[in-house]
Amino acid sequence: MFKHAHAIAFLILLSLSSWAHAQTFAFSGSTAFGSLALSFADGQSTIITATDQGWWSPTEQNFVGNRNTIIGSCFGVRWNDFFVFDLTGQAGAVVAASLELNTGAVAGLPGMTLWNVSTSLAALENLNALPNAGIFADLGSGMQYSAAFAISASNAAIAIPLNSAGIAAVNDALGGTLAIGGSADPIPEPASAGFLAVVCGALAALRYRARQATNRSALS
Repeated sequence: MFKHAHAIAFLILLSLSSWAHAQTFAFSGSTAFGSLALSFADGQSTIITATDQGWWSPTEQNFVGNRNTIIGSCFGVRWNDFFVFDLTGQAGAVVAASLELNTGAVAGLPGMTLWNVSTSLAALENLNALPNAGIFADLGSGMQYSAAFAISASNAAIAIPLNSAGIAAVNDALGGTLAIGGSADPIPEPASAGFLAVVCGALAALRYRARQATNRSALS
């Protein structure tokens, strides 16, 4: 009986882990363009709307004209996204910057991290191309432009602060074009963590009872 209970508890843990990993994403529709909020050393500020945005996957094909953005994973499908900003006509010293987004649908608790993009704009914006693992990886690696930002709610306005490397990249791109990549890693949710702790405790109790039963059998 204890072996069966042990197996059931293990299967519960496994299914919870698989479910959480399979559904951790943040999606925004094509009408919700991201924007870059800039603050300058002279006290001026501006907000620049992305000229282009989209997503890449190592397994799924996108298409030209689709401006949806999505990061994370859902049942084996993974996405990273990108945002392109035209910074021509911008000058001065940027001292603070943030990527502003409106979330659409959110599952799990994805932590969005921003990155530099080394892929050329021509390749990045060619959404008719086949799935590309290289571009997907580029959008979630390299120089990190932000800390992981927990996205906890659907249909909400969020602002992800850029770190010093991100601000330096903005300053370097003034007068030109800047592309920013986005990726997501699951952040444990307190409720899920608590439930997992209960299951883990139950599993430990089952193992203890099994050992006690084994010891009693050995003594009898």
